[in-house]
Amino acid sequence: MRDDLRQNLEIFNQLIAKGKQTKNTAQKTLLKDELFTFYDSLPEILPNEMLGHWKGGSWKVGTPLDGLLELGQWYGKIFHTINHVDAVVHKFRFFSVVGFLGTLLYFPWKIWTEQQKYRMPATKACLREIHYRGKTSSSMVYYYLPIIDHFRKIDQNTIMGIMDMKGKAKYEFFFYLQKIK
Repeated sequence: MRDDLRQNLEIFNQLIAKGKQTKNTAQKTLLKDELFTFYDSLPEILPNEMLGHWKGGSWKVGTPLDGLLELGQWYGKIFHTINHVDAVVHKFRFFSVVGFLGTLLYFPWKIWTEQQKYRMPATKACLREIHYRGKTSSSMVYYYLPIIDHFRKIDQNTIMGIMDMKGKAKYEFFFYLQKIK
């Protein structure tokens, strides 16, 4: 493994550990600043490098989005092709891996009864190269939500993302994905 990728992975693992220990608002603000600094230092990733199944995790940085996906047992993302992405995939005890962010956000009282009807449209997306925070890299554009996830490469099997919601600059969601196949 190249030295720069090895160093990225070491910093990533330190940030994961720090994220698990972060409790108060001041610590979360410092972690958010460190995550931005780390993200900005990472190299770009091309859309075709993202194809496959990715398991996700996130950091809590003091925004209303903290823990939202984990409440729904977030699993990760599946990049089938550049134009066919299951943007938010959840794993439930009684279901296989399925995406249903739209249901979670808009129909929380119908998660179980209407899951098949509403599960996919809001969580479909595509990959595009977009300029964000000084670099042009892969970004995932949701078809039905005002959200773009911007990605950078930590190593060949690990990427970092920042979810950017239109009009919600204070709502950045920091996450990572690890390739599983």
